[in-house]
Amino acid sequence: MTILVIRIVSCTVCGIVAGIVVHIFYKDKPFFNFEGFEPRASHDTHPNLFLRFLFNLGRSIKATGLYFLLGVLLSALFQRYVPADKFAALFGKANEGKVFVCLVFPLRCPDKIYRRQTGSGI
Repeated sequence: MTILVIRIVSCTVCGIVAGIVVHIFYKDKPFFNFEGFEPRASHDTHPNLFLRFLFNLGRSIKATGLYFLLGVLLSALFQRYVPADKFAALFGKANEGKVFVCLVFPLRCPDKIYRRQTGSGI
């Protein structure tokens, strides 16, 4: 509970200090400058909604497809070359099913399990 209070207080103090610094250094000039930004031409110009969807889908795949394939490759390499039992032994046999839950929902885990898996407490 003390760490939670420390985090909240430190975030508040940092926000206040940042606001003061911005106020001091940007007193006479605007902080935001959007002069260089112009609205881009819309790509959604096709009258057929289905084709417009397909074009947008193609642009999305083009933008993220390489990273998706890289993720699949890394996952395949991990499953192929890292033995599952050795990896599970890092977290202990008693916590084998709890690893995912404790990493996704750390507040719902017992403190000693969370500390053992991540190396730190909350």
